[in-house]
Amino acid sequence: IAVMQDGRIVQSGPPDELYFHPKNAFVAGLFGEVNEFAGQVSEGHVETPFGRLCTPEIADGADVDVLVRPEALRVDATAAPEDTNASVTTARLLGRSSLLHLNVPMGEGRVLHLHSRVAGRLLPAEGTKVRITLDEQNVFVFPSS
Repeated sequence: IAVMQDGRIVQSGPPDELYFHPKNAFVAGLFGEVNEFAGQVSEGHVETPFGRLCTPEIADGADVDVLVRPEALRVDATAAPEDTNASVTTARLLGRSSLLHLNVPMGEGRVLHLHSRVAGRLLPAEGTKVRITLDEQNVFVFPSS
């Protein structure tokens, strides 16, 4: 597969390479929805609400876009209250998977809204506090465009 953006090829390769190793945010978004939020690199890492991500190829101080596939959000609805970092706003069964809409408090009244797709039937009630961790194989960090 060859991916074109603005009239030029930005990446080519087999589907799994494009999916798991996209060269930019455009390619990452081609295969479905991604959650996106901003960050800044410091000491080779970017802080996220779910921990630090290693970003050795990006210069310190650079603004970045963090893209997270819905299936990369691991949701634990049995976490102790002191270990939770998000709340469920909606849960919907999609057949073989469930789609969760989640709010993550970001301080100063700001909320990050994310979508998580989990295998099987996970339908916590609205307002349920959950713990989110990341499957870093489906998380991508790119310099802000």
